[in-house]
Amino acid sequence: LGRFNLVSLHDCDHGDGSAAPLRGQIERKLAGAGIAWSGGSIRLLCMPRVLGYGFNPLSIYFCANPDGTPAAIVYAVHNTFGERHSHVMPLSGRGDARHSCQKRFSVSPFLDMDMRYDFVVSEPGDRLTVSIRASQGGKPVMIACLAGKRRELTDGALLRLLVTMPAVTFKVTAAIHWQALRLWLKGLRLRP
Repeated sequence: LGRFNLVSLHDCDHGDGSAAPLRGQIERKLAGAGIAWSGGSIRLLCMPRVLGYGFNPLSIYFCANPDGTPAAIVYAVHNTFGERHSHVMPLSGRGDARHSCQKRFSVSPFLDMDMRYDFVVSEPGDRLTVSIRASQGGKPVMIACLAGKRRELTDGALLRLLVTMPAVTFKVTAAIHWQALRLWLKGLRLRP
């Protein structure tokens, strides 16, 4: 944690970007949103830095009560301009989490601010799925999905991932910029 390696995690890549401990930052977000949370676990779904470079368009904090019951989810959104915004949502039990919120943060310069996000996230287990639907005027504009399978975190597993998905964080950033170029070439114009 916090030092250079082939694969690493750095607190400053998450939360508000400061050196403040992530747990305290998330606790303050939960309290600020009026969510009664009794100090259980906080698990973070994110991509690590690879060869010192990291970028997470979306990081998800799963907050559970001490008895293991889900309490809240924090969706931390990052854009390629270095800005961050979090959506804090309460959970009312086990199963898929379904949340909706108005867009309050510019992720893409090609999309208007007058949009709505609908999140569907499975409860973390052996598998995890995340789906985000962005809509404007009730019509879908974009749908993004992620599906993952739990693996044991070992040196061998990390090396296999580096071989099968080398420089994944670089690829994410490159793919975002490639798609932006394609949209611009198709005639989409930047939104203020």
